[in-house]
Formats: sequence, C-alpha cells, structure tokens
Amino acid sequence: MKPFEFENRLTIKVTPNQIHKIMDKIREKIDELKYADSTKESSFTQFSIKKMDVNVDTSRLIEKFENQFTQRYKDKKFLLELKEDLLYIKEELFKFNVTYGVSQKLSQIEMLKQRVKYYQEFKECLDCENDIDETIERAKEFLKNSDSEIESVDIEILFYEYENVKKLSIEANKKILELEKEITLLNASHEIEIKINKNTAELVGLG
Repeated sequence: MKPFEFENRLTIKVTPNQIHKIMDKIREKIDELKYADSTKESSFTQFSIKKMDVNVDTSRLIEKFENQFTQRYKDKKFLLELKEDLLYIKEELFKFNVTYGVSQKLSQIEMLKQRVKYYQEFKECLDCENDIDETIERAKEFLKNSDSEIESVDIEILFYEYENVKKLSIEANKKILELEKEITLLNASHEIEIKINKNTAELVGLG
C-alpha cells in the first residue's frame, strides 16, 4: 500500500440484505479507526525520540519512525476508503430502492405506523355509559349537592365507535406486514452491483 496510490475497486454483486450487513461492518470499522486516530499520535511528520533512544543506532530509529509513518497512513487511507465505499454503496442502494419502489413502500410503512399510533389514542372505554345526557346530569347533580370545596368532577364520555377504531388499526397493521413482506422478497431476490476497495472487500468477507 502506497500513500498516494489507490487501486481500482472490485466489482461485486450482492443482495440488498447483504448490503445492509456490509454497511454495518463498514460503519463499525470506521468508528474503530476514528477512535484509534483520536487516542494516539497520528501526525505524518511528528515523531518522538525518548531519552532511552540516545544510544540507539540512528538507522534503527529511522526504520522505527518509517514503520510508524507507514502504519499511520495505512490506517488513515483505510478510513478514507471505507468512507468512500460507504457513500458509494448508499448511492447504489438508493437507486435500487427507487427503481423497485422500496423507498415508496418504506414511506407507506412509516405513515401507516404513525396512523396506528393515532388510532391507539382512542382507547376502549368499558366504564363509559351510552346515555351521555344522563351522565352529565348526574355529574351536575353531584356538584350541586357536594361540598363547596369540590369545583369539578371528571366524567367519561365516548364520542366514537371503538370497534371501528379497532378495525382500522388492524387493517393498517395488516398492510404494514404486507409491505414489509414485499420489501423482504425484493431484498432477497435481487442483486446490486457495487464497487468497493480491496481492503473493504476483505473486511466484509468478499475479498
């Protein structure tokens, strides 16, 4: 590996399911290299000669510093390659998602999930009475005859049909499962052509 030379990328065909696992591995390695870079000396020109090195042969010190330099640029170069590959893979996955309608299906799923959350706000009310007028009249009567310190009383009134809400929620969840199944089948049955660096391919087990 040389600091200013980049090899041609390898062309590999993978399924979208594999791509998600590949991106996870790349992200993990990026985080690892970033952390290592932040916790050690990573300058390409700065090296440290310790007191114990005074009697060490100069040629051995040069070899030591050259090895340090090589390791530093290899780590930084690998980090750059991983970042580039991740961006490229994301772009190819985005193209696939648009072409096969995966993005649209994912948006539908998200909207349906929000709708289900909305439906969940309409709880079943077992204590609610059918006669709203009577419920209100009883509450008014209670306040008239109650201690003067009582300023209000809570009542439960149902202005919607819970069974209708329940049905709509079930239908939305059913549609979510259908869309998720469609996405799973698309991700498992199609391949995407990606181009990644050799080091990245070796990292994810494809090199």
